[in-house]
Amino acid sequence: LELGVSELRRFLSESLPEYMIPARFVWLDSLPLTPNGKVDRRALPAPTDAVSADDETPFVAPRGPGEEALAAIWSEVLGLAEVGVGHNFFDLGGHSLLATQIASRLRHDLGVELGVADLFGHPTVAALAELVEQRRAGQAAQTLLPFERDARPPLSFSQERVWFIQQLHPENISYNFQATFRFKGKLDVDALERSLSEIVRRHEIFRTTFPAIGGVPVQSIQEPFRVSLPLSDLRHLPEAAREAEAERLIAEEFRKPFDLSRLPLVRWTLLRLDDRVHVITQVEHHLVHDGWSFNIFLRELVELYRSYASGGEPHLPELPIQFADFAAWQRRWLQGTVAEAQLDYWRKKLAGSPQLLELPTDYPRPAVKSFRGRTQRFELPAPMCRSLRELSRREGVTLFMTMFSALLVILHRYTRQEDICVGSAIANRRWRETEGLIGMIINNIVLRTDLSGDLTFKELLRRVRVVTLEAYEHQDVPFERVVEALHPGRGLSHNPLFQVMFGFHDSPAPRLEFPGLTVELTEGLSNNSSKFDMSIIAIPRSEQCVKLRRAGADEEITMLWEYSTDLFEEATITQMRGHYERMLESVVADPAQRLGDITLLSEDERRLILFDFNNTAADLPAAETVHQLFSERAASDPGRTALRGGGASLSYGELEARSNHLARRLLALGLRVEDRVAVLAGRSPELVVAALAALKAGGAYVPVDVQYPAERVRWMLNDSGARVVLTERRFEHLLAEAPADLHVLFVEEESARFDGHETASVAERAGAGNAAYVIYTSGSTGRPKGVVVEHAALLNLVQWHRREYGVTAA
Repeated sequence: LELGVSELRRFLSESLPEYMIPARFVWLDSLPLTPNGKVDRRALPAPTDAVSADDETPFVAPRGPGEEALAAIWSEVLGLAEVGVGHNFFDLGGHSLLATQIASRLRHDLGVELGVADLFGHPTVAALAELVEQRRAGQAAQTLLPFERDARPPLSFSQERVWFIQQLHPENISYNFQATFRFKGKLDVDALERSLSEIVRRHEIFRTTFPAIGGVPVQSIQEPFRVSLPLSDLRHLPEAAREAEAERLIAEEFRKPFDLSRLPLVRWTLLRLDDRVHVITQVEHHLVHDGWSFNIFLRELVELYRSYASGGEPHLPELPIQFADFAAWQRRWLQGTVAEAQLDYWRKKLAGSPQLLELPTDYPRPAVKSFRGRTQRFELPAPMCRSLRELSRREGVTLFMTMFSALLVILHRYTRQEDICVGSAIANRRWRETEGLIGMIINNIVLRTDLSGDLTFKELLRRVRVVTLEAYEHQDVPFERVVEALHPGRGLSHNPLFQVMFGFHDSPAPRLEFPGLTVELTEGLSNNSSKFDMSIIAIPRSEQCVKLRRAGADEEITMLWEYSTDLFEEATITQMRGHYERMLESVVADPAQRLGDITLLSEDERRLILFDFNNTAADLPAAETVHQLFSERAASDPGRTALRGGGASLSYGELEARSNHLARRLLALGLRVEDRVAVLAGRSPELVVAALAALKAGGAYVPVDVQYPAERVRWMLNDSGARVVLTERRFEHLLAEAPADLHVLFVEEESARFDGHETASVAERAGAGNAAYVIYTSGSTGRPKGVVVEHAALLNLVQWHRREYGVTAA
């Protein structure tokens, strides 16, 4: 039976939702099986066809030199044998970072300046070829060339920022990157050391230090050196103890800081667990590293090791420029009109942006952040990964945009802010000459997104696409210059312009195929630090391996959720990332739903909120009010000290008698049940006497802070409808503009009138359902708002205090 893709999709759509329909189809005569009869996933062929299997666009060969040149560039970047002029770049597996590589090649090879947004708008070879022809007129090719070296090359702007942070916190290791390689097989240590030495020779940045000359940091490039791996041989330990000792040594290596003025700023160590198992640790400072650089390092390491291990010599081409050339070019470029235009965009885009993302934290923000942090690492389920890519393809956005949009909804729900700024790191490799260069070229951009209005997720995706593409077109201006131009409020407690980072590590990754070895790479390992309040990193394996067309890679998205332990508990982050996963599940199932309708709660959380928190059944005393409980305690133990303050103390019996006396004075004024009684007193025995008297008289007291300005006091008295105010003479000035019919009683004067003979209790007037007090909040509109609390609620709170803190009537 011959079936086409259309028939297969139509058949599947009858029983599956759209997001579960495969994006690609591969025809097999039979499935490869393992010896025990299960599907051998590793043996499944990669979908290496020139087009997506769900794209039935007929192949049309390039029809002229322009289309031929473009098709060749696409084939190289995407790793395809051939590309037709009608095939869609993003359907072939392209994404924003690969679009940047297309743009850099167009600039280098054809002398045409195009942006990522141009490729989104012209995603086929045919459409882009027309645009290229329109742009070629009047444009001259530009290249990034080596500059004439002096003794003190400058730092790049990103390096400069990190260098100054390091001077403030010399022991800070949050800007260290670490990874481990676990090699199984016969490791050729000499070949490995020669490979690392050659990488150090090829890339000046790995032998550069950063001393300060006259307080200004400079690059000091040293001569090449041979790498000799420090060895820790653990073979003498019992097998069970080796792994534990290896973990201890790795953690110890990760915690070591760097001295920026001395080599090395990248460290490798070798652990030998047995003759055929070795672990290599790699730690490098961010001044010599970024995510793209690490993949360059891996690619060169594989090629060099293969050559040296086989007895041959490597043939890597020499680099056209070094990192110091890029840093010098960047400073010259910033003097030009293009840089000024980009900077002007950021001035306008970020004008008036919120200074702080007000996430609810477990701890108050410290005056100076410590950079202490932790990381949670987890994998998104494979079906979800496939669904996210399919949703992105259908909506004409990248996977980054979809996952970032979901994070924005989480931040919006947690903060209730509609104007949200999140940072993102961008590779900044828009020049062909920088594609093979190791160094800190990465730049931070601010993605400011408006979440106002009753948006659907699809509508948010469209907004995010515009925000992201605009940011890509203005990515060259260093973040440090943007901060300098905007002059945001600066402090040591938080990062300027954004405090949450969303990273996407989709730079091209090589296959780690070492002869005679299998290798397990673990990158992004935590060293218990955090540069931001929160940094969420996605590592989408398929996007890293588009050019390799690795089978099964689309099922892998690793998430790293780094957070500041100054602000957050581990349980809070676990809950938040759980909400993020549920957000992703919800939007792939129905991207047309409105953001406010998306539920984040798990079944356990729903049960906790709806049922467990409301399971308030408790054994309550016979008394219906707190002041009844107090009277019972006073009757059973009248001589015991009840409170101290202001150099005086009152026993339970004295406090009972004084509050009864004042309650009778209130009743004499005609106070009715639930009438409001304002209490304006300092932290003194009079404050407690006044509150108890108001309750005993059946009134609802209104606490008024003596620190409030007179205008706020007047507002609260009027808004609450208080009939009486109990206060002290020293606060009489706050009542200058009080209502004329307000009765004012001075508590200390009423206490002076008490002769100690009125000891009878006041008849009970209020019950569990009556108002006990009115508490005023700040109010979201800026005006205080009163909340009425009943006696039953107050009694319940007091009983909880007694249970929780072990308070007894004795």
